[in-house]
Amino acid sequence: MGGLYADRGEKRDKAAFGRRLRKARERLHISAEGFAKLLRLDPHRYRHYERGDSYPPIPVLKVICAQLGVPMATLLGADQEPRT
Repeated sequence: MGGLYADRGEKRDKAAFGRRLRKARERLHISAEGFAKLLRLDPHRYRHYERGDSYPPIPVLKVICAQLGVPMATLLGADQEPRT
């Protein structure tokens, strides 16, 4: 997959995305199932995102970020220090 989710260690990046997503959700003290319902997503699909199995589509990612109150760059790790 190219573009926004460039193929640089994509599996590792998905896992890191999932960890950031879970931490942001947990700061709101809401369960994964409850958050999925809030987003009108299937809880099983949402859990794939938190496990790092897949990325959400961009429109879904925008809604997730809005509900969490975090910039998209934060969830995607774009505001992190580059790895050397």
